[in-house]
Amino acid sequence: MDTQIARRFWGERRKLTLGYAALFAGLALLLFLHPGSLPRNYSAVEAGSVQSASSLHAILNNPLHAPYKLLVYVLSLGIHRNFVVARLAAMILGLGTLSIFSLLLHTWYTRRTAVLGTILFGCSAWFWHVARLGTPDVETFGLIALTAAVVWARRTHQPLAWLSCIFLAASLLYVPGMIWFLGIGALWQIRTFGGLAWQRRWVSLAGGALAILGLAPLAWGLTRSPALIKIWLGWPYHWMSLTHTVRSIVAVPFHVVLRGPDDPLRWLGHLPMLDVFASVMLIVGLYTFLAQSRRLAVGFTILLGLSCILIGIGSVPLAILAPGLYVVIAGGIQELSRRWLTVFPRNPIARRVGLGLLTIAVLTTSIYNIRAYFVAWQQAADTHSTFSVENKR
Repeated sequence: MDTQIARRFWGERRKLTLGYAALFAGLALLLFLHPGSLPRNYSAVEAGSVQSASSLHAILNNPLHAPYKLLVYVLSLGIHRNFVVARLAAMILGLGTLSIFSLLLHTWYTRRTAVLGTILFGCSAWFWHVARLGTPDVETFGLIALTAAVVWARRTHQPLAWLSCIFLAASLLYVPGMIWFLGIGALWQIRTFGGLAWQRRWVSLAGGALAILGLAPLAWGLTRSPALIKIWLGWPYHWMSLTHTVRSIVAVPFHVVLRGPDDPLRWLGHLPMLDVFASVMLIVGLYTFLAQSRRLAVGFTILLGLSCILIGIGSVPLAILAPGLYVVIAGGIQELSRRWLTVFPRNPIARRVGLGLLTIAVLTTSIYNIRAYFVAWQQAADTHSTFSVENKR
């Protein structure tokens, strides 16, 4: 009987499982494609990432970005004297982020929307620039992992989910500027975790012990080097004039949809971070999100405003916005699909044509973004001048 049930379950899930396996295999292949030669050389920032993770002693002396540095250090034990480990560490974290992103979309949206949203984010030039660059920028993607863990904890109330939240929050505290996001998130979800901790005391004790052990190196490093506290809090080295600061903050939304930043290390020219299709879906998704709940609208506005401020003063990279915005973009895709199916509830031809056109738009956008990263940016003169450090031998 058990064998028959297993065969029936596998028969029902086989196409779905094989489809997802093929999807993630393709995305992983692109992500790990020639990490040492695309671009050909390395940037000074990537070389610095490897140098800062040269030993456990160096990481302990400056524990900021420790999770990324530890991964670089572990990889360097097997790949000696090679800057490529900085990129491989970012790629591993990027692939993990993409997997969690897909699971989160499956929790919130329909299967079709989750697949299209995963393709759109996984093939976006924004994702490639972060996940294939050997810098700690990819650590900011950890916010989406923490969000998924919180959703898991709220839905299941499992101790493992609660401990996952503690572990991820402790890891993110090593990233400069993240303490403000975690503080707002803790206040937002204090009832959820307060109730769980009260019901299961041993979970509270285990979570407290995990937090203390996880944050001990950070506390030790900040105590030994008080100058790091300012960086950890996200304060810039030198404050700009008030006018320049306001302009930098206001420019952040424009970088996303109109004119990208002048940063050849992380982007191509002045192209906007989002293409036209993604920008339109972002508008639709924002309207849907803000219309659903006043509490959700207030929370989203606070987090977006905080992100713009910290990005504007240079505390966190622009990459911190990518996963969250693509979740909203997926919401726009779902809303557009829902409205189309509402207009044509019983016309199979119209339903298939509409959904087919939406799928074609996603695939076309993905191809555009892949070409923008692997062809246009790789061949740009500014890219060659920025990535001019030769590999260690």
